[in-house]
Amino acid sequence: MSRGRPKHDDILTPREWQVLELIREGLKNDEIGARLGISENGVKYHVSEILSKLGVRNRVEAAAWQREPVGPSRRRWSAWGLFAWPLRAPLANLAGGALVVGSVVIIAAMALGVFVSNERREAALAPGALGKLAYIQNGDLWLMALPDGTPLQITTGGQASSPLWSADGDWLAFSEGEAPNAEYWLMRSDGSGKRRLDDRVIWSPKGNRAAYIAANGDIVVETADGSAKQTAATTSLRPVNAPTDWRGASFSDLAWSPDGDTLAFGVTQLVRRPTDPTPVACPTPVPPTPRPTLPPQDPPRLFEPPESPPPMPTACPGSQPSVQRPSFYSGIWIVDLKDGTPRVVQDNGIFDSSPSARYVVDRWTADGREILFRLTLGASALAGGLPLHAVTVNGGQSRVMDDASIYRPEFIDLSPDGTKLAIAEGTIRYTWTRKRIAVADLSSGSLTYLTDEQTAALSPVWSPDGKQIAHLAGPDIGDVPGGNPAKDGMAQRRIWIMEADGSGNRPLTTAEAYREEAPRWSPDGSTILFVRLDSEDQASLWMVPADGGGPAVRIVSLSRPRTPLEAEIWFGFYGRVDWASYLDIWTGS
Repeated sequence: MSRGRPKHDDILTPREWQVLELIREGLKNDEIGARLGISENGVKYHVSEILSKLGVRNRVEAAAWQREPVGPSRRRWSAWGLFAWPLRAPLANLAGGALVVGSVVIIAAMALGVFVSNERREAALAPGALGKLAYIQNGDLWLMALPDGTPLQITTGGQASSPLWSADGDWLAFSEGEAPNAEYWLMRSDGSGKRRLDDRVIWSPKGNRAAYIAANGDIVVETADGSAKQTAATTSLRPVNAPTDWRGASFSDLAWSPDGDTLAFGVTQLVRRPTDPTPVACPTPVPPTPRPTLPPQDPPRLFEPPESPPPMPTACPGSQPSVQRPSFYSGIWIVDLKDGTPRVVQDNGIFDSSPSARYVVDRWTADGREILFRLTLGASALAGGLPLHAVTVNGGQSRVMDDASIYRPEFIDLSPDGTKLAIAEGTIRYTWTRKRIAVADLSSGSLTYLTDEQTAALSPVWSPDGKQIAHLAGPDIGDVPGGNPAKDGMAQRRIWIMEADGSGNRPLTTAEAYREEAPRWSPDGSTILFVRLDSEDQASLWMVPADGGGPAVRIVSLSRPRTPLEAEIWFGFYGRVDWASYLDIWTGS
């Protein structure tokens, strides 16, 4: 009589499939046990069986595992029949038949393996209904069609980070390793054409041209395959009235114009040059103090007064010597890539020792007429929140657009019609306090706050039709520096949606087991994609209907190695996590 577990034709038993689905929802063992009415030890047993049968190393890989499509399997047997069936009878009578059949099997398997691999690759690279996803899992780069395509691993080695799609969706930029020794790469989305560049690229909003700062300091623009390349600006760039000892330009903050024809960038330089000698008045000579007469002492003193006083200066120089003082320049420049001539838009015009703020380019407005920027005296001030300014590409007086906001791409979003900015307003680098969503009208310059002071609201994102704004919101927990109070407060962050005027603000999700981050709309406005972080700091990508008419559905897990200097993922930089280092979504828009 046979004993043991009933056999199943499927790779997993029905119960194991149930456990796997709950793993994909992000549930822990005790939660799975409570849902299925079994013990935690029973869950552990099923998880062990799942990992073994699927040939994966951990729960993350199990959650990402996908069943092979039925179609390729059937074609595999059909193709094998084409090779084997005509040879079966003749080879049965040959003494060397086994060798020949073995060779045919190997050739057939190789051909079929390539066929299936290519089919899976094409399926992963074809955009789904919600676009296509590039993401990091266990430090490797993966691709999949959204929302439910088959994941495809692109890199190995566990050092990949920061995937970034080109505008046409045919190329990917990503990095490997840790700064300052990180390597920056471009490759086609099918993994071919991989080549290394000097720095992280900024993709053009059209096609697949990339801009970056080369190792020699120049700004370079080239097509992704390297077939067309130009130097947009060189370090020999020299502002008008620059001092004679100008040492060359230093570039930063590259930003493409909406039409992809012009590049904006920051120029800075610190020059040290001698100042003119400063006249000084000579002091009035002071006569020396007479040497004191001391009585005899036994034993003798170890130190006797000097025989004569120190000599006085015989002359006064009448001036202080020259000294090296800093001379700091900063400005916003643009270059038309058609004629290749850089020109200044606005600068501080300062070449003396006066303190001066540095220009930090943010982005262009949608009409290409203005450039948004900030002025900062240092990185600390920039992280703590500064006003956003706008200046026309023809120069002139700039205008202030808001009160103060943190310089991060995800804290500002331009409306689809290009007329408004949704901004996470507020000073102080703590993201769990003093943050409100406001809308700035680019035409009138007015600023309207949409959320209240009791809520810390972040990451505003306009819907494709411009009628709604999705954002993060949680309780304002005050100026706590970090630790458990900050972690517990941020654990209450949820995805919220409101109308463009701030009315109807409502939570879209209510799962208490997760902290939520990085909302993004699908191209048709039907779905919100977002990241969840559980109590064990495990991150995953989810989606939920934008109208709240259905539950959130888990898509895939996200993970990458943490560098020695990097804070725990829940803290990031005072509550701001760089989710761009984990994923990028191409939607075709």
